[in-house]
Amino acid sequence: MALETQQNHYQVLGLERAADERAIKRAYFGLVRKFPPDKHPEDFKRIRAAYEVLSDPVARRRFDAADRDYAEHGEAVGATLRAAAEAARTGDEAKAQEHLRTLLAQRGELLEAREMLGHSLMRARDFAGALAQFDELARARPDEGRYHLWRGYALEAKDQDATAEAAFRRAGELRPDDVETRMALANVLASRRLFDESLAQIREALGRLPDEAGARLHVALRLVDVLFQKGGSREAAPPALKELDALVAGICRDPDRELWRYASSRLASLAAALFARDAFAAGNAVLSRCRRLNPSSLVEHPYPEKASLALEDIPERARRWLAARRAGPGSPTFLLSSWGASLWGFLASAALAAFTLFVFFGSPWEWGVAGYTFAAILILGSALALSGSLRAVAASLSSPIRPLVTVHPLYLVEAKPRRLVVYPLVNLGAVHLTRHTTNGVYTHTRVKVTFGGKKFETSMRDEAYAKGWADYLLATRRRLLDLLNHGFLEAEPEVGVLPPRLLQVEARRARWRPRLDRWLAAGAALGLLLFAAAIPWNRRLVDENEFGVAVAKGTLKAHGDYLARRPSGRFADVARSERARIHERARTLLALGADPQAAGPAALLDGLRAMEKIDETRLPVAVTWEVGERAVAATASDDDLGRALADPAQARRTRDLTARLAWAFQQAGLGEVVHAEARPLAGAPLALTLRGRYDVEAADLEAGPLRLRSLGIGWRAALVGAGGAPVFEWEAETAAPGSIELAPPGPAGEGEWRRGAYEAELDTACADMASRLATTLGLPADATPAGDPSRSRYGATKTTTGTGKGVRP
Repeated sequence: MALETQQNHYQVLGLERAADERAIKRAYFGLVRKFPPDKHPEDFKRIRAAYEVLSDPVARRRFDAADRDYAEHGEAVGATLRAAAEAARTGDEAKAQEHLRTLLAQRGELLEAREMLGHSLMRARDFAGALAQFDELARARPDEGRYHLWRGYALEAKDQDATAEAAFRRAGELRPDDVETRMALANVLASRRLFDESLAQIREALGRLPDEAGARLHVALRLVDVLFQKGGSREAAPPALKELDALVAGICRDPDRELWRYASSRLASLAAALFARDAFAAGNAVLSRCRRLNPSSLVEHPYPEKASLALEDIPERARRWLAARRAGPGSPTFLLSSWGASLWGFLASAALAAFTLFVFFGSPWEWGVAGYTFAAILILGSALALSGSLRAVAASLSSPIRPLVTVHPLYLVEAKPRRLVVYPLVNLGAVHLTRHTTNGVYTHTRVKVTFGGKKFETSMRDEAYAKGWADYLLATRRRLLDLLNHGFLEAEPEVGVLPPRLLQVEARRARWRPRLDRWLAAGAALGLLLFAAAIPWNRRLVDENEFGVAVAKGTLKAHGDYLARRPSGRFADVARSERARIHERARTLLALGADPQAAGPAALLDGLRAMEKIDETRLPVAVTWEVGERAVAATASDDDLGRALADPAQARRTRDLTARLAWAFQQAGLGEVVHAEARPLAGAPLALTLRGRYDVEAADLEAGPLRLRSLGIGWRAALVGAGGAPVFEWEAETAAPGSIELAPPGPAGEGEWRRGAYEAELDTACADMASRLATTLGLPADATPAGDPSRSRYGATKTTTGTGKGVRP
């Protein structure tokens, strides 16, 4: 609604009544520079009021029509009307109303006096009184559309939107081509959230305006505003942006740069309205179009939710302004801890560095590829963190600005030793104060301020100060939006301290330049040096740890494992010496327990030396079995004997023989240097071959009520050297016993019992041979490991006899 004041607007702007719109804009901007609002508030108020009326075509027509001498009403009435107009022009609405009421008491039919009284009451915000006057006018002249329009304005001011809508619709019926009437109806429809109907009225109004950007500006911006409201208060609606871009493109086609700047100020006014509705994205989207229209403006730019500026990148004037801030009970400035996070950061980074040094310089674990990567990241990262925290501490000591929080006319500012964090107030959403107590005693107030998706939080010890500070912050934001709405923000004195264009991403990128940070460079260098030193130190620790494990075990295998992993380790020679000592001790034990001059022990000692030279501890044992002619013939009629001589039984006896020989070496103290096992002979420095030949003897064996065939085994054993030639040979026979005592047949029957009896004969023969061979080689005669199957498998007890001889080729 535009109800103009009664000052002579042409006289205020220094214009003739015939001045065009461009002349009005040039005069306005020139006077604003001459009479800024901070130094000439009253003059600026008059200038702004004149501009708002004369720049609006509808309001200007109304002003031109109202600026009369009233001579047509006669001398007395004209004098009273002029007196009322003069009182209104000077702002004395009460006196103006007194004149008009007196006149209407005498001349109630004087419509012009009632019009003036209604407008005066509207300016005095007596909307009920104004509505009464406009009602009288509408009754007097029901076909006069402007009276219904004014009634709608009064009803709208009284928040009677539905009734106001009816008044505006009636005015529209009477004045279908009047743009002001359609816009008044569109506004009240939008306030009732009837957006589609509101948009239809605005588009009708645009259709009645000339196709010229300047003439369509205000109506087009209202269309954009309603589209934003329809699209959602917190989103930059695409249809609204499309209309806005079309409007900006049309303005940019006009060669008048004054129009560009004026349009930019109107866009900023729309943005202020959007910010007031917490539509931050939409408001900033509108301001982003201002840069095309008025790129030199300090303030008509989008505002980020939060911006961080290096202290050296802000103007010197801003640094002086920050240094001049003083904290106090009535000040919006309060100080932060001089150390704050920097001290805690230093302690945390020092703890991280100590932990890193402990892990990588005190723990003997082998890194590998993943370990090297992890070590490089953690060592370098902890060094950088430590240097960064030291830099923060140094900055706190040397910064010319104390850490503080203050309120600038445009921002909430958090000053740190090296950076400035700025929260533009246009994006301020809410201020939350949370009162904290302990045992019923007030401790502090927690303050949280939201700026779109960002937030600022702090604690204040004074509850009254916290409330006052929050009120001041909100009041500053309201004033900011009011200045932005009326185009006065750029004239705000402290805007130049931190101009909003400094916060733009493009401006920050342009100011950014790579700098060599000496603290971080020193931290990186230290981290690299520590990583380089940690590599050999880790290898040393791992070497010491692995050798310590080998020494703790004290075995040939443990030292061999160390040498396999660390063939050139610091303790490799010691490990080799220890292995040689273990071999020598084993040979000494063998020599002490047997005659080293005998063929068997001498050959075994030579073989052990050969095994030591190539670091071999495994002694291959190869066993072959033959069946004599008599035994073959006997199996034809004795299935139980055939099963006892079959391959599965022979394989079991092979395993038993190998186990007995391994046990003999272990009992002789050679367990660490000789491990007898069934494996191929190829390439071994020493191997043992055994050949056993089964046969049936002439006499049968007595076994209780039954008679069994008597079985014997002829043996040939040889120690074989690296070339495959025997270095010691031994032959022996194990004859069947004269008698055998066996447990009675079990549930398996006589056949199973007979097979077991035959296997018992052969098992006992193998045990006897293993014991005799061990004695021949200088090993203990008891070559029977625990759990010997020949003693426990069938419960048999028997005695074997035989002879043997050994020779060294």
